[in-house]
Amino acid sequence: MAFITTAARSELIALYVAMFKAAPGAHNLTDMVTAYEAGGTTNTIAKTLAAKADYATVYPGFTTAQEFSASLVATLLGSDVTAAITTWATDYVVGLLNAGQSRADATVTAVKALRATTNTEFTVAQATLANEVDVASYYSMTKGLGTATTTLATLQGVIAGITSVAATVAAAKASADVVAVVPGLPFTLTTGVDTLPGTAGNDTFTGNTSLGVLTLTSLDDIDGGGGTDSLNISVTGGPVDLTAAVGAKINSIENLVVSAVGAVTVNSTGYIGTTTLATSSVGNSTLTAATTTDIIAAVGSPTGAGAAVVNGGKNITMTISDTATTAAASANTVVVGGTTKNVGTVTISQTETVSDAADAAIVTGSITVTGGTAVKVTSLAAAGAGSNLADIVTTGTVTVNGNGTVTSVDVTQSAQTATYNGTTATAIKNTAGVVAITDQNTALKADTIKSVSLTNFGASTLTGNALETLTLGGGSTATLASGTFA
Repeated sequence: MAFITTAARSELIALYVAMFKAAPGAHNLTDMVTAYEAGGTTNTIAKTLAAKADYATVYPGFTTAQEFSASLVATLLGSDVTAAITTWATDYVVGLLNAGQSRADATVTAVKALRATTNTEFTVAQATLANEVDVASYYSMTKGLGTATTTLATLQGVIAGITSVAATVAAAKASADVVAVVPGLPFTLTTGVDTLPGTAGNDTFTGNTSLGVLTLTSLDDIDGGGGTDSLNISVTGGPVDLTAAVGAKINSIENLVVSAVGAVTVNSTGYIGTTTLATSSVGNSTLTAATTTDIIAAVGSPTGAGAAVVNGGKNITMTISDTATTAAASANTVVVGGTTKNVGTVTISQTETVSDAADAAIVTGSITVTGGTAVKVTSLAAAGAGSNLADIVTTGTVTVNGNGTVTSVDVTQSAQTATYNGTTATAIKNTAGVVAITDQNTALKADTIKSVSLTNFGASTLTGNALETLTLGGGSTATLASGTFA
């Protein structure tokens, strides 16, 4: 999937301005970006736009090549050029049409030509278009205005009166600042079948229960509509498993917030428009999301294997906290990207608080990350008071599999401490664990990990050949120094 770039998005907005004499608004811009990221081109997106009913109101289908060309040139150049340039530009567009280009293709060509030209005859018109794109971007992205029901006349009004003069831009942005946004409404889910259409505002859908009974069911149909909407599900009576609601339809719910005094299991890949999945569990968490969804997870008191499992997602931020004793290790495993890799950053912070219950050594939970871009792991052991030189806690192994996408790895563990002696060292000894980094797992992909930073580490390794920057630290004395790295 090709993620949109700033330049490509600006080109799409300029195209919309030319085709509709309007700002796209947040809804239409999202559709265009989605089409682009699905493999579409500016030309294919232009053809889709040309099929819309609103397009025919701006450029009627019954016009001749000459009439269409004159109308398009008037949109792009207006009175910012001389009559001779207007005639030349009109003939240019007619020539594109006669050469076989569709009206959509000819519009793409003309817009690109105007934005790229260095001919001073077009300087003022070029500045006007740039200002229209600036205001359209502000309205559609910065303010997030323009829903599926916003009329073309409203969107045209956003850039009406924009010229090459900066003051017209400031005035238009000021108007966007005071546009009234319809406030959202609250909706409450029931244990029955819910069909809940949202509004154009920022709606909140609530599915809380203290009974451990799901209020999101297989036949529910929830559509947030416009705005930035949230679905909040909180269970105080036990775990929550949203995968049980197999056929539930969730559309245009940007924020999904799930919490439970128990384990949390969510697979939001079938939810349309969800950009953030935020969870909180007292128990294990198993989370799966589309690669357009950021995942933010707080995992408390997990148990053993599968303590935290995340597949898919865009940017992942996870905090894990647990307790253990020298008599009973947590045996927790944190696994990110084991089945489906995420496409953004991975940030994991794990802390195990360890107390003394036996004269023994334990290892904290392990962390394994496969894929992502920049991987940052902090794995700490908060060691309590010890009673014997056998009281030792070693940080669990941190494994990073680059998968041909990871560019940087940053791992920090607790500083190593001295062995318990009852006088100068009275805490459970903290020992750094292994960090194992493998750049990629297939000969078909080039190595990509260029930067590695390790702070407090045991005997650690990197398998790869792309490394450019290596930062190693930890240990205030030779005795407490970090391990080897090869």
